[in-house]
Amino acid sequence: MKFFLKFAKKVVRHYKRKFALQKWLQENRNNEIFIVVGGFGDTVWFMTFWEQYKKKENLRSYKILTEPKYADMFHLYGENNLILDKVDFLWTLLPKTAYSRKKKYSNIHPMIFPHYYNKKEIEVIENYRSEIGIMMDDYFRFGCFDLSYEDDSPVKLPVLAETDVKIETKKNILLIPYTKSRINVPVQYWEEIAEALKKEGYTVYTNIGLPKEKPIAGTVPLSVKITELPAVLRKYDFISLCGRCGLADWLFVNECKQIVVHSCLENPKNRNEWLNTNVERKDSFKIMKRKLCLNENNAEDLYFYIDNASCDYALQAFEAVKKIETLNKN
Repeated sequence: MKFFLKFAKKVVRHYKRKFALQKWLQENRNNEIFIVVGGFGDTVWFMTFWEQYKKKENLRSYKILTEPKYADMFHLYGENNLILDKVDFLWTLLPKTAYSRKKKYSNIHPMIFPHYYNKKEIEVIENYRSEIGIMMDDYFRFGCFDLSYEDDSPVKLPVLAETDVKIETKKNILLIPYTKSRINVPVQYWEEIAEALKKEGYTVYTNIGLPKEKPIAGTVPLSVKITELPAVLRKYDFISLCGRCGLADWLFVNECKQIVVHSCLENPKNRNEWLNTNVERKDSFKIMKRKLCLNENNAEDLYFYIDNASCDYALQAFEAVKKIETLNKN
């Protein structure tokens, strides 16, 4: 009996959701709706090329369907045409509006790449991306928006948020060690980097974005709203050492001084490690800065092969910090 009641509730919930979605689609049949999915970095790259896309498509009236947690970020780009109260539909809409059914839902545009939902097709695209080394800017420029280099107008950048955060220290370094979608650099290596930088007179902080994240030993925890963080870093002249994550993209477009740490393996043991390693070793924030006509002097890339214990990661980090300081002397 309990199993039947549980099953019945599940069926009722499914059909309520289905009817609500159909009603919502009908109400919005005359609106152009763009679905922004994924993580923080995906939102960054969507907004980076959004103005060029609107110009290309002569887009005047539209709505962006996204999650409430990204609203403040969109506002820093001056984008207010958001739908935030229907995000329950976001992941339900994606399969319905996949590339193969585009004609039926021609006004709904999932801004995601690859467009297909066949696992084998996605794997083929992932293989090409890792082998060729397609960076996130081109992933969105070409994959999502179908743009070209013909439009050489400046990309859209956010404005800096206001901040009341006070930092009393000088020679500030921020470690951003925790990533979700890439291979993490072992905490031991971050501890060695922090110790080496402290010996050279730097004050070393660790970015704490979630309650479960702990500061690297010997560093000062720094917990700031993600939309406010670039303003703090620029105001107090921080250099960040950032694992490859969406936050790295956010600091990138905010023109913060940063060193992006690309974590690789000399001997990948599975497909995920192979994909991540291949993508990482061909990724370059400095080159992306150049392609987008931004200041490439405030970005450096470090490639850590973390299964090679003979590498001096602390020395590499220190040399990258000194290079950024030298390039940005006024």
